[in-house]
Amino acid sequence: KDRMGQLRQDEERKLAEARDYLLTRLWLDKLRAQGVLKVTEEEVLDFHKKYPLEVLARHILLATAEEALAILRKIQGGDSFAKLAQENSLDGDTAVNGGEMKPALFGEIIPELEVLTTMRVGELGGPVRSKFGYHVLKKENEQKADFETVKGRIRELLEKRKLEASGTELPVEF
Repeated sequence: KDRMGQLRQDEERKLAEARDYLLTRLWLDKLRAQGVLKVTEEEVLDFHKKYPLEVLARHILLATAEEALAILRKIQGGDSFAKLAQENSLDGDTAVNGGEMKPALFGEIIPELEVLTTMRVGELGGPVRSKFGYHVLKKENEQKADFETVKGRIRELLEKRKLEASGTELPVEF
């Protein structure tokens, strides 16, 4: 009985998640049809001209500023950033890859980490505080992003900004 009850709860949770996802997609499609989220090709091109670079970086997420400073000192002393990320980072998604983050365009990472766009390649940074904790950063590289490759990501980013600017919220009846 206990196992069947747990299975039922799991299925109800999955069904609720699917329902929420579907309703959110329908709501976003409606906003697109109404033109609230309309993003023109010119806006996408302008964004790419203004922010043409994609940043490659690593980070180590820690609970306190003191921990972050201690890790930063170890890295400055010659310890491996990747190894310290694997052993210490609270971000499980990036820790397994030595703190390596997905390549990011300006606006795709949390605002507190946008400092990466102004850092020099190879530069260390931090600790940087965010709602997640304290980050030690390392800018690995930056490269000009191929427009055709990133235009879909830019369109999504601009749609998100328009949604936030519109103040539109998911309707209660959904």
